[in-house]
Amino acid sequence: MQNFLIHGSGGTSFGPALSMAQSLLIQGLQQPEYSPLLMFMSDGGAPDGEDEMSVLSTEISMLTPDLQVKTLAFGAGASRDKLQRLADLGGGELLLAIDGMALKECFRKTAASLVTKTHFR
Repeated sequence: MQNFLIHGSGGTSFGPALSMAQSLLIQGLQQPEYSPLLMFMSDGGAPDGEDEMSVLSTEISMLTPDLQVKTLAFGAGASRDKLQRLADLGGGELLLAIDGMALKECFRKTAASLVTKTHFR
């Protein structure tokens, strides 16, 4: 994974992570009992990501209407504007967590909202 992380001017490039997430989401669609969820956690300090999120959202939405996108701004100084733009491009929502307790609650609420698809034969 380290080979995919590109650092520059103090930030990590979002593009490679979102491209890899797209590939993993497509693989995950081979298990139709689960709805795809992308939870993208960052401090928002990257110059890119919008193009990749747009492509990811478009491609996955062509395969399933069930994609959930959540961006999670972590830390008091997180760039909420950047992560809100990514959430909007993915048709999702922005979550905020300024500390570990708030982060735990974001994950708890997200996990509680997940629904397993049940198929009756």
